[in-house]
Amino acid sequence: LFAQADPLSKPDVKISAADNGVVVQMPSLLSFRPIPTAGQPAVDGFTLSCPLQGVATVSIDGQVVSGNMTNANCNLTLFNSTVGSVDVDAVDSLSTFVISDLLLPAINQIANAGFSLPSVDNFKLSNGRVKVSDSYALIAADFTPA
Repeated sequence: LFAQADPLSKPDVKISAADNGVVVQMPSLLSFRPIPTAGQPAVDGFTLSCPLQGVATVSIDGQVVSGNMTNANCNLTLFNSTVGSVDVDAVDSLSTFVISDLLLPAINQIANAGFSLPSVDNFKLSNGRVKVSDSYALIAADFTPA
């Protein structure tokens, strides 16, 4: 049995502001298929719906915008099956482990490092602010002579 994550053909990623930060939602599918024997075609097994959702904070310090994801989850449900009933709870506990113990630390390693804002000769940025609204993040700062 092997698993494959399938973002939807046109992923409907939603970003929205919340009191505790930014909420990012991305529906996806997890397909599980038996490993075919040599020379045999792959066959479908079952597919789970995974509405991935995470909560993050975004901040700016000087010239660097960084973030921290504080929560991520995916409540799995059976999308379709060619093998009969599927114990979604067993796979759900595995996905919880993968998301919280593997994916979340990997995302935070990148997000905590942040990225530098573009610089302009003879100017520096100060009083940086980040405002998140539905579907976008506004990054603003004052330009002061260096």
